[in-house]
Amino acid sequence: MAKRSKIKLREFIGPLSGFVGLVVVAKTGSLSLGLSVCFGIIAISLVILICLKILKDVRLKKAGILDIDKMSGFQFETYLGLLYKQLGYNCQVTRSVGDYGADLILIDKNGKKIVVQAKRYNINVGIKAVQEIIAAQNYYKAHESWIVTNSYFTQQAMNLAKANDVKLIDRDQLVALILKVHPNIAPKEVAATVNLEDHLCPKCGSNLIIRNGKHGPFYGCLNYPKCRFTKSILK
Repeated sequence: MAKRSKIKLREFIGPLSGFVGLVVVAKTGSLSLGLSVCFGIIAISLVILICLKILKDVRLKKAGILDIDKMSGFQFETYLGLLYKQLGYNCQVTRSVGDYGADLILIDKNGKKIVVQAKRYNINVGIKAVQEIIAAQNYYKAHESWIVTNSYFTQQAMNLAKANDVKLIDRDQLVALILKVHPNIAPKEVAATVNLEDHLCPKCGSNLIIRNGKHGPFYGCLNYPKCRFTKSILK
């Protein structure tokens, strides 16, 4: 949920290699051997760090998180709608009609309603977002409330979320979810093709919501079956 403090290998390379080198010198009396061991540990550690960095970059690229970082808020909401649709939820993007703190409304197969706030941020998500989704849960009479972000959460946001059973999904968890689901539509496609004006039905003015069809997800009118307008998500 929040960005976790992790022990970083690079912070310990110098002290560790120096300590081991001193131990070797003390045990063997050989300064050259101690230096060799010291530099060997540094070299091996650097190789490990480079490999880990390469693996992390490949993982992030595969998930498309860097494309998500470039999205507008509405594009991020649409992408999350597609992602959760593929996970089996019925999904409505609420943005254009006044969302009351919720950007998505999910209904699972058991009829449980979940309100979701999508935060496509360049900074950590603060306590205000948690306050808004708590209010949205009450307004929509939902069973659960979630906040999903491409970033992380402040400590204050985490504290309030924990006290109110709000589920926080941060950047790391989002990447893991995307890699697990393997969505049919990549973030780059959504960022290139989805615009806010695509969200309203041109026939009746109601919200367009994401539906599933024979050929994949599409926009359908919220007013169905009275209005049968449909539109491709990707032009």
